[in-house]
Amino acid sequence: KQNLHIHRDARGGLLDPNEYLRALMHGISLVDQHEDHVCEETIRFPLKENDSLSIGIKGIIDLQAIEKASKQHVIIDYKTSNSISSDTKFEQQALFYNFLIYKKKQQLPAKTPVHYLKLGASKEYLFTLNQLEAWEQELHRVADTILAWGHNADNYPLGKIDDLFNSKRKACLRERERRKEK
Repeated sequence: KQNLHIHRDARGGLLDPNEYLRALMHGISLVDQHEDHVCEETIRFPLKENDSLSIGIKGIIDLQAIEKASKQHVIIDYKTSNSISSDTKFEQQALFYNFLIYKKKQQLPAKTPVHYLKLGASKEYLFTLNQLEAWEQELHRVADTILAWGHNADNYPLGKIDDLFNSKRKACLRERERRKEK
């Protein structure tokens, strides 16, 4: 019904409706292995502020549930990627979600599986309270840097302008040109 065959993926290729239907079926089977579902909860709260800036954190967690087999509270994240990430970005995302849940509910999830739905594969992450505390210190370190740099754009690095998921690419290119003109 969504005419996937006419839509393009992030790299410009046409979507394969059958591939997405298989991914959907895999996702449904995963959901069925759990109960007491909380879907797409947004958790946000303030982190740090000064007189001119306020820094908050926010995450939208795909699924929190009780795993039927173990009766444990888990966080589940879904990916539709065509490959399993070998870098640490999804682990960092899982850690962040665990941190949000812990801060909101004072509960440490038993595990956080990341399910690559199109591949039928999963990668599981487990975190300790010590890791959450270290993550909180890192968040505060980053927030302190942002507060120190303030509103002056020149203080900030440009980052990966050509990253596939940079939704502000045009603004970044303009900023790069502005800095060259100085």
